[in-house]
Amino acid sequence: MKIGQRINDLRLRQKVTLKELSKKTGLTPSFLSQVERALASPSVNSLEKIAHALNTRISRFFDDNEHKEVVFVRKGRDKRFVHKDKKVVCETLASGFLNINVQPQIFTLPPDSELAMELTYSSGDKFGVALKGKLEFLCDKENLIFEEGDSIYCTCAQKIQKVKNIGETEAKLLWIVFRYP
Repeated sequence: MKIGQRINDLRLRQKVTLKELSKKTGLTPSFLSQVERALASPSVNSLEKIAHALNTRISRFFDDNEHKEVVFVRKGRDKRFVHKDKKVVCETLASGFLNINVQPQIFTLPPDSELAMELTYSSGDKFGVALKGKLEFLCDKENLIFEEGDSIYCTCAQKIQKVKNIGETEAKLLWIVFRYP
């Protein structure tokens, strides 16, 4: 089953109209209809908005593993999404496919690229660790510099506005959001 069909099935099960989903997401009903009919490809940001509006995780649109207790994903076979600027890659890790309130991801940022953290849920605690490279976080108007192994934990009240690769090589960030139901 394709992403659009899964969105449509979930929307109809919840008895949400395209117009209602549009109001909740800020996306036009026309665009949402095109996504459901596989005539348009949504960005990760759009998928996050749709998932949030339908009270689910983005991973539900990609896999039928929600009823399993363990999901194993081999390296190189994970779910990858390219962020809207076509530079930053997001990999959703195996536990992101379970029906739990934790969403772990790895972001790969090329040199001089940045990621606006609108991809993360605002209503949950967040944990991140720099796996590779040098990153700058803008957190509540404070710039924090991270190198490999440095980590951050933010309560749901704290906001990460953006993350930027300030190194000369590719950077990787493990990012985990703890969602509150």
